Amino acid sequence: MPYAGHALQVRFSYVLDGLGYYDGIGNGSSLVIGWHFDDISFTDTEELTAPVVQDVAATQFTFTPTQIGSYALDARAQVYGAFLLEWGPIQRVDAIDAPPPSVQFTGQPTVSTGQVRIDFTVTNYRSGLTFGLLKTMALPGGWAADTNATFETVVPDSAFRVTAPTGAAAQAFYRLLVN
Repeated sequence: MPYAGHALQVRFSYVLDGLGYYDGIGNGSSLVIGWHFDDISFTDTEELTAPVVQDVAATQFTFTPTQIGSYALDARAQVYGAFLLEWGPIQRVDAIDAPPPSVQFTGQPTVSTGQVRIDFTVTNYRSGLTFGLLKTMALPGGWAADTNATFETVVPDSAFRVTAPTGAAAQAFYRLLVN
């Protein structure tokens, strides 16, 4: 199974070597070279339709499907600006029509022993959802990621808690990011 999980393009090539060929007319020549294919089949395969090729000048990219359906994402590197390497394995992605996640804070944040604790729920939770906490000391102010924040699951797929040190600040403002 060296091709499992990879896209494969099959092509039959008819190459003339100067001896002659069969054009389907039957010109009476005793030297007839030609092909006849019958009952060719492939098993355990899918047909990839409507391919879209896009150049990406980065090691990461965002895929935004234009419609609901199944997609097969495949990538390959280009080195020295001209040489293409082999395609990597296909990553299957299913685009679904799902409502966006909605976040609701459950109660007031609490501050105790130099830590702020914020409880929240997520409606329409989906696998792979990530959380982040932004912090500023004054409004309006520049928001920065609180890299000391820790997230924990209170109830799987619905209720969560974030805890972060307050430091010596008398007050701080927080934003919750959900991606």
